[in-house]
Amino acid sequence: MLTALKQHATVKKGGLIELYAPELPEGTEVDVEIALSLEESAERDDTTYLFSNPKTKERILRSLRNIEMGVNLIEVEIEDEE
Repeated sequence: MLTALKQHATVKKGGLIELYAPELPEGTEVDVEIALSLEESAERDDTTYLFSNPKTKERILRSLRNIEMGVNLIEVEIEDEE
């Protein structure tokens, strides 16, 4: 009984990912998990990931502008525990 398939694919325009599995009968329900290749995941750093969401990107950039202008800052006192 076939329980898993592994394929390599390239994401096309608009985020389209095509998989080809002629061994599966039409109408078969499957769960698909996507993982970046090791090469691709090494190239994506945290900033790239965070900036991939437009709302998150704008919040980060707004926060950086606020820091530069000294606006909306919260001061926190850190005490050394010894």
